[in-house]
Amino acid sequence: MLENRAAPGIDSTAIADTVVEIFRQIELALAPVLGPLGVAALYKRTLYLTSPAHRDLAAHQNVAPSALAVDTLHAALAKRSRTDAIAAGTDFLLTFQQLLATLVGRSLTERLLRSVWNHSSSGTSAQDTTP
Repeated sequence: MLENRAAPGIDSTAIADTVVEIFRQIELALAPVLGPLGVAALYKRTLYLTSPAHRDLAAHQNVAPSALAVDTLHAALAKRSRTDAIAAGTDFLLTFQQLLATLVGRSLTERLLRSVWNHSSSGTSAQDTTP
């Protein structure tokens, strides 16, 4: 998922930008179906589930249920090495997708997120947009 967007030379800040951009697209796709509180609850649960492998993400679980602290997620990913940012970002996005699939089913998850994954895989990489 992120490996396609993380061309050589892309730093962890650009990877964090990409993760946040993808998550914002997920939020836009899911909010009409789950509502903002539903998306926020899945976000918080995803942080909880990924925090054992990525301890710095655990610190960002204590946001209000209605808030998505993507700025703190961005900061946590940006301070990592490039390889660690890719691993943590991918783990976060895949865990979110798997959690959604357990709640609404794989087929509906695929339909809800199809536009996000199509946009992410066909979009311009961060390297292509960097001067």
